[in-house]
Amino acid sequence: MWWEAYVDIVVLPFDQQDHLDLFMLEKELQDPIYQQRTKIVSISAGSKVVDLKTDLYQVSTIAYQNGAIVIFDFAAVAPYLEWEQS
Repeated sequence: MWWEAYVDIVVLPFDQQDHLDLFMLEKELQDPIYQQRTKIVSISAGSKVVDLKTDLYQVSTIAYQNGAIVIFDFAAVAPYLEWEQS
């Protein structure tokens, strides 16, 4: 727990294809200890250096279905991705 802000930071693993483990994301968001808390998914949209692209739509869908706010960091990949915000 990060005491100054009263938050828990959960670091998610990568799957066998070196992508964000979406199963673990959903599992953590559904954990009963977080049900009455504000949930924020803050994640990089990808990395051009290692050619990693986060599945933005899938992460957003999982987060919203579980009542979470999503924040993507596009600093490293903004010029290289197409993204429709709605």
